[in-house]
Amino acid sequence: FLGKKKSSTVQIPERLSLPDINERRSERNEEDITLLLFYDGELTENSDLITLKGLLRSVNDYVQFYNDEDECLEYSRSIEEEKIFIIIDGPSAEKILPRIHTLEQIVSIFLYRTNSNYESLINDYPKIVALCTDQQELIKEIRTAIEQVIKQTAAFSLYDQTEKSTRDLTKESGSFLFFQLFKQILLAMPKTDKDRREMISKCRDYYRGNRKEVNNINEFEETYKFSEAIQWYTKDAFVYRLVNKSLRTEDIEALYSLRYYISDLCLQLAMKHKEFIKSLSSMNLTLYRGFKASKNDMQIYKNNVGNLISTNGFLSTSVLREVAYDFARKPSKRKDIEALLIEIHVDLNLVKTIVLADISKYSIFANEKEILFDL
Repeated sequence: FLGKKKSSTVQIPERLSLPDINERRSERNEEDITLLLFYDGELTENSDLITLKGLLRSVNDYVQFYNDEDECLEYSRSIEEEKIFIIIDGPSAEKILPRIHTLEQIVSIFLYRTNSNYESLINDYPKIVALCTDQQELIKEIRTAIEQVIKQTAAFSLYDQTEKSTRDLTKESGSFLFFQLFKQILLAMPKTDKDRREMISKCRDYYRGNRKEVNNINEFEETYKFSEAIQWYTKDAFVYRLVNKSLRTEDIEALYSLRYYISDLCLQLAMKHKEFIKSLSSMNLTLYRGFKASKNDMQIYKNNVGNLISTNGFLSTSVLREVAYDFARKPSKRKDIEALLIEIHVDLNLVKTIVLADISKYSIFANEKEILFDL
């Protein structure tokens, strides 16, 4: 579990010039969340809109802006891997909501420049999480929602047993094997300074113009060493987001670019695993993970009781049930979301290949007693 520091004030980042703000990004999103601003009518290219665009890019790296309804819908439908948070200018809401609310890609809707007249829309469109009257309120709500998604994202691939007859079983088996094969190949590859420079170069190119992440990348370049791999994974920074997105989507090209760091993380976890084993009084562990899931995903979990599921990369858990439970029970303004608590039993006497380690001392929230599973 990752805890994130919250900021009480919102400022437009210095790094944003006018061309940066209005630019529609053409490269793909390497993170998990896309912010999408839809506006028309009264909200035109004035200073308030320019400020809003800058504020949105200060809380999430990837933001797209549309003032054409059909183009906005076409873009939303084209997204396959990311979660979309859409901000809709209030006067545009009733027109576009019926068309966009049913899209699976849209996970949260924020209505901007609204009043009490819009409250009835919440009952008809449960993905609406906030009605915001001003920019400060909007940014606060978006930041909170992003933090929850980053911490709550499920770490499992599920296979709905009711659809088994229509699935490509070869593809499913490949998904289960992917991470073990990837890890073996990764650790067998020689690691060089060239790999490090290549990773840093690609990260810097992707986050160009993002002052916060460029500073993180500079710090990584200047100070990073092998013994800090886990510590960097616990930071709210580019490493965590890029690694997890690449693993979740099994993006070979991105994973290859990140190989220098991922290899270090696997090796350090293996070292800490040995220390962790020595500290245990019993080889039987019970660990917990809490998150939120849609009602549809919840049903898939229920259908898979007793069946095999695969992890999507590094799996974060806690030895404390109450910590996982608190994460699962965090308030959600979406009415179609439910809390899910997973209990994991690990017998280290039976399964010798599992690598997991206590990484709580590397986190700013050490009391969460985080146990991280390797790939």
